[in-house]
Amino acid sequence: MQSGDHVVIEWTAAGTHTGPLAVSNGQTIAATGRRALENGVLIAQVRNERIVRETTYWNLFSVLEQLGALSDAQSGFAAAT
Repeated sequence: MQSGDHVVIEWTAAGTHTGPLAVSNGQTIAATGRRALENGVLIAQVRNERIVRETTYWNLFSVLEQLGALSDAQSGFAAAT
């Protein structure tokens, strides 16, 4: 979808967790061998046929839950929000 100088793209990504995954708190999650599927949205601002700003929204809790990387307490918190 496009409006003015902004483009919105809805995406789906799928994969198998085969290597270390660095998360924003500085920790690394060792490979689990599990598969994960996630949807997200990318919003880009374009000027002169070049992307000048990009923001992506996706649910990290969903991916971590699929990988089995959340404790029961964290998983409950993610479901409640």
